[in-house]
Amino acid sequence: MRTKRSYTKYIVFALITVILITAALMLLELWEKNQGRFGSSDEENSVLTYEGKEYVLKNKVDTFLVLGLDKFEGQTSADSHKSGIQADFLMLYVFDNETKQCSAIHINRDTMTSINKLGIGGAKVDTLEKQIALAYNYVADSNQKVKCRNTKDAVEGLLMNIDIKHYVSFTMDAVPVLNDLVDGVEVTVLDDFTAVDDNLKKGEKVTLQGSQALTYVRSRYGLEDSSALLSASRSMNSLASGNLRERR
Repeated sequence: MRTKRSYTKYIVFALITVILITAALMLLELWEKNQGRFGSSDEENSVLTYEGKEYVLKNKVDTFLVLGLDKFEGQTSADSHKSGIQADFLMLYVFDNETKQCSAIHINRDTMTSINKLGIGGAKVDTLEKQIALAYNYVADSNQKVKCRNTKDAVEGLLMNIDIKHYVSFTMDAVPVLNDLVDGVEVTVLDDFTAVDDNLKKGEKVTLQGSQALTYVRSRYGLEDSSALLSASRSMNSLASGNLRERR
């Protein structure tokens, strides 16, 4: 009888121990989940200073980086930065989940900033001050995801370490497709392109259709147009209005 009672005590003790351990683990998991709800106690981690004013990062914001590569689908690249392929088009979209508004921030491909030079496997071997378009290029690994992430890191560094959650890259083949998805894009022709398309006369408004969009984009390369040079300053102003709220 004593032996049976002893076994019973041990079983009850074991069950109580299991229940207590399970409860402790559940409480620990609940505590860990709640850590992200109330923010960090160190406010400096979520505050940026721009042009003498302090801004607090919004919480419910999604960021999407779109990269336009200067290559066509199927065009191969070497395993080093000597391949010459760059991210010539960089646009950051900031979507505010509270207001349901989206801001587009264009980043000039010639913006000088710090970029990482990566070796095989994505290991950083150096940091260079280069045009931001080259961040895609300075990767020895042929993995396109690694190249895109290196460009994303460069854009984050340029924009005061703003976290970019999503990214996507397109080749030049995508230009006509994306153009037609929005039923064409209306532009004012900046120069005389009639040598490549009779409809692209300087000063006229044209709604680009199909491959004409790619023709216009490629023909526009090299124009003495300073509008792109203003992108860097406009980017920070757009960031301040679209992704931040002023600290009070």
